[in-house]
Amino acid sequence: MNSENLAYWLGVAQTDGYLKKQFVKSRNLLRYLVVLDVGFRSLPMLKKFRNVSDEIFGVKGTIWENKKRNTIEYKFGAKNLLPIFDKLKIDFSDPPKPPRWVLNNEQYFGAYLAGVIDGDGDVRIRRPKYPQCVLRITSGKPATELMDAIKQILNIGASQSISYNNSIYQGRRISGKSYRLEFCVSSKNSNFFKDYVAHNMALKYKRDRIINYISNRQNSSRKI
Repeated sequence: MNSENLAYWLGVAQTDGYLKKQFVKSRNLLRYLVVLDVGFRSLPMLKKFRNVSDEIFGVKGTIWENKKRNTIEYKFGAKNLLPIFDKLKIDFSDPPKPPRWVLNNEQYFGAYLAGVIDGDGDVRIRRPKYPQCVLRITSGKPATELMDAIKQILNIGASQSISYNNSIYQGRRISGKSYRLEFCVSSKNSNFFKDYVAHNMALKYKRDRIINYISNRQNSSRKI
């Protein structure tokens, strides 16, 4: 069952997805649902997540558009899948934590990272004169296990910082803190990102920034 698609699915599930426990009183029934709730810009990611859910777990699920929140929700019943999730060490809690089967395979880890970046990551190009491609992954708790994996597998530095949020949403003030894991695409890992990460990403606007950065960097190197 282990595959690049499953690794990507897990990366998305651990960022924008969650496992919901629901008691249906009228039927005296306890339900478990895997839910993915995203903005319209992330629709390609949701579609890939849905397709992989069908391919690997044999579930169709339902898609619902929340016009009030301007989001799209995909969900499917997962009660019968709980033993499989347990066997695969799939943990839906925050922050994202790659299981051992992902860490032991570079291709799986690249696909997992693609899912995490599509979910809660952003790609930024800094320093116009000497460009630097910076990846940031935001979580509600410190993503220590993921940071350690990035350092070890990609052989690069990574750092984590706290961000304090204070904003107004639909008339309500929202306060809290989040953690940002930050690392860079470099000459040491550009092939890894090109071969294992970028081609697994569903969100073109994030994927293209990484691919274009690597391409421009390689072209500049050839001219020297």
